[in-house]
Amino acid sequence: MSIKDDRQPAATTLAPETDTAALADQLPVVDMFARIERFNLPQGLVELAEQLIDKIAPIMRRQAGFRSLTLLSDETSGEYILLTHWDTLEHINTFERSADEWRVRDIMSEHITAVPQIEVFQVHNVTHLAEATTA
Repeated sequence: MSIKDDRQPAATTLAPETDTAALADQLPVVDMFARIERFNLPQGLVELAEQLIDKIAPIMRRQAGFRSLTLLSDETSGEYILLTHWDTLEHINTFERSADEWRVRDIMSEHITAVPQIEVFQVHNVTHLAEATTA
């Protein structure tokens, strides 16, 4: 049984549950974006990979929206992954169209053995290590 509220005009209706605000509440939280760049170096050259990262880190740090840079390695295969985190997809796109991206390519190009593969992912519901250990 419903009771009519005389203070509301008869033409007033509630927005359906598929309202934009309701849809926004159902979307997953995207905390940031990750850019993964896979590249190869000759086996056993992790020191070279670390030197390359030391050279490109200052270039990356000055990029708008840049959050972090991590080097992952498999020394036996010579495969490396440069993982960077960014605030938004637009920040990644801006970096990829910049002269700094070409500087990074120049630094890497004389050492890598194949064309790097680049992928971009959304990062959802980030839990930082400090938060996880205090919970």
